[in-house]
Order: sequence, then structure tokens, then C-alpha cells
Amino acid sequence: MVKDCPQLSVREFEAIQKLIDERLLPALNTAREALTGAFATLRGLTADQCSQIGRDVKWRLTEAVLADPELREAHQRQVLPAVEELRQLVRYCTFLCERLKEIAPTPKQPESPVATEVLQLRAYTKRIERMANVLAEGTSETLHENTVRWIEIDAKNENIVRIVRCPLEVGKPLAEWVYENLQSVVMTSATLTVQRRFTYLFKRLGLDLVDAKRIESLSLDSPFDFTKQALLGIPNDLSDPNEKGFLEQSEDCIRQILRITRGRAFVLFTSFFALDHACRRLQDELRGAGITPLRQGSATRTQLLDHFRSDTASVLFATDSFWEGVDVAGESLQCVILPKLPFRVPTEPILQARAEVIEAAGGNAFMEYAVPQAVIKFRQGFGRLIRRRSDRGVIVVLDRRVITKYYGRVFVESLPEVRIIKGPQRGVLLALKEFFGKHNEDQT
Repeated sequence: MVKDCPQLSVREFEAIQKLIDERLLPALNTAREALTGAFATLRGLTADQCSQIGRDVKWRLTEAVLADPELREAHQRQVLPAVEELRQLVRYCTFLCERLKEIAPTPKQPESPVATEVLQLRAYTKRIERMANVLAEGTSETLHENTVRWIEIDAKNENIVRIVRCPLEVGKPLAEWVYENLQSVVMTSATLTVQRRFTYLFKRLGLDLVDAKRIESLSLDSPFDFTKQALLGIPNDLSDPNEKGFLEQSEDCIRQILRITRGRAFVLFTSFFALDHACRRLQDELRGAGITPLRQGSATRTQLLDHFRSDTASVLFATDSFWEGVDVAGESLQCVILPKLPFRVPTEPILQARAEVIEAAGGNAFMEYAVPQAVIKFRQGFGRLIRRRSDRGVIVVLDRRVITKYYGRVFVESLPEVRIIKGPQRGVLLALKEFFGKHNEDQT
């Protein structure tokens, strides 16, 4: 756009062009190279120091870890120089903004001809500046109060390296900065309660710190008749999910369920490893039975859902993002299979740190944090099935802990009233056959 500014003299134009070519662009390339080197080093350190197995590897940066000599050397020799290169780039971008602002408007152009470019450049400059500040803090030895930090890498993609900072508790800041400064706040969701109570939500969001007289809560029953529209099946003779034989047993059960439903199912996993393993093992047999296997990651989310809706003999193998926010009504989705209760990985940094805070205060982190989180996710997965009053279908939970462990009742009591079939796998499969047989009769 600068070349389209006739009010600029040749000298002024050349000065701006020289700033871009000889200062800004070289600084951009140098910053990119420095960042690439810094993140490659952090990726290598994370892979070496973190013993996790799986696609997503997260290395929590505790005070002890931050004092590690290798990390300190990486911080000094590569991270901080990369930060300085970013800040140098910010200085050149700021200088360019100032030069561009000097371009005066003309009678035919009452607004500066480069006004849009200046705004964009300012926005990019601020983003780069924030990146520099976050990067400098990310591996610094000082760990701020009420925060947890970690480095995250993708085992299958070398280009993904993240330095993450997250607040441990948001309740108090929300109570002080948000609720106290607003006359009203409305929060709605289909899955805010655990055992039909708001206790967990209030504590997590700081609503327990607000005057009770200011809070009105209401939990409404579902408009659907789950006792007639749905069936919950829970086999109790599969191995515990933590036992070696569970993976193969659960896949055999999934195979039998899909033959009964003739596809028309979501299989919602809690890990990409389990998803990949099941899909590889079952896909050929499913195709032979006229069922189309769809796998998360093989196409975009929208493409997969469109294919699933159009092909009523398909099954979607998916994980985290498909547990919520997915609406497939009608014949296409009549079965949701949950191989495991959706507990988050206990080694996740944010989970570890929040659990430590709860335990230090004398609480029970598992029952106060891990279980409620899993229950809300469980309810979201359950909610994929019945989306209309005319929908019918089954939910099958292959994790027997929901009926054998003391905390299992929290999951069941958090669901709407639904007919439950629990017992040996054979009996559950028979109940599914009867359910779909009656459904087919009703349709004819």
C-alpha cells in the first residue's frame, strides 16, 4: 500500500522500504530461527525427561524441575536469546508503525491510506510482545503463586511444542473481579450438576464465595422420556479397565454390539491409543459386515459428521472433542458405546497440581475433583444419544467400575431416570437385541 501513496517522496518511500528489507525482514527470519531452535531443545528435553507414553506428552514444570541444570542451560542459552530476538522484532515493528503513521492523508483520501495496515501491524506487534513475555516466563525459575506450567509435545508431530501456563484456581478471581462488578450473570448448561447438585460447580467457579442471597439456581429435568426412549447397558463380566485383558475384551464386545445395531453408533474413547487400536482391529470385519468405520483424525470434524449422518450403516470411533457439542438426531445415531469412564489422565499437570492443593487443605482430591469432572464428561457422552423426542437408542458402558466401585453410584445418580440392564455380557447383548427388535417392529 505504501507504493500507492503519491504524497510520499521518493526518499521517504525508499527509507520505509529500507527499514522493511534491511531491518524488519532479517529480524523476522532471525527470530523464527531462534524460536525453532529453542522449541526443538525444549521438545527434546521433554521427551527425555518425561516418561509418559501416548500421543500427548506433558512435562509439568514444578519448582524442582525448573531448577534442573539442563533446563536452566536451555533457558539461558536458547530461550532468552529467542525472547530477545522477538523483542528486537517488536522494536522494528513499532518503528515501522510510527513511520507509516506519518503518511498524511490527501484531499481525496481523508483517512490515511495505510490506516488498515497500521492497525494490523500494531495487533501483530502486540501478539509478538505477549509471546516474548510468556516465553520468558515459561521456563523461568520463578513459579508464580496459583499457577501451574508445563511443556506439551505431540509424539506424532514434531512441529507441535507448547509452553502452557494455567491458573490453579479461578474461583477467587472470578468472585472478586467479575461477580462483584456485574449486576447479574446467567450460566446455563445441560451438564452443570453432579448428583443433581451444584456443589462442584459453585466451588470451581467461586460462586461459594458470593453472598448466597445473590444466587438463584434451578435444575430442570430433561424434556425427554429416557425410560421409554433409551436403555443403559452395563456388562459386569469384562476385566477392570486397569487390567491387561480389558482392551481386547472391550473390542470384542464393541464388535458384537455393532452387529446388533448395524452401525449407527458412536464409540467414544478416552485416549487416541485405545481409539487407534480398536479401529485397526475392527475396521476390516466391520466393512465385511456392511458397516462403514469412520475414525477421528481421518477427516475434519464436519466431514466426519456429514458422512455419519448420510450413511446410516456407519460407526464413528472418536475421542475427547466428540463427547460434547455434537448433535446427530434420528436414525443415524442409535447407540453410544463408552468403553471407559472418562477420568482424566492422573499425570496431567493441571490435575496433579489441583489435586495437591485439595489434599494439602485436608480434602479428598479424587472425590472432590477427579470424580465430578469425570461425571460431567460422562453426562456429556450420554447426552449424545437422545436429541429429539422421537429418538430411541442404547448407551453401553463397558467399564464395570460404574457398578462395582463405591464412586460408581455418583455417575449413575447423575443421569436422568433410565432403564438399566446390568449383568453378564450375554444378557446385556440379549437386551439390546430385544430393544432394537421392538424398535423395528414399532417402525413397521
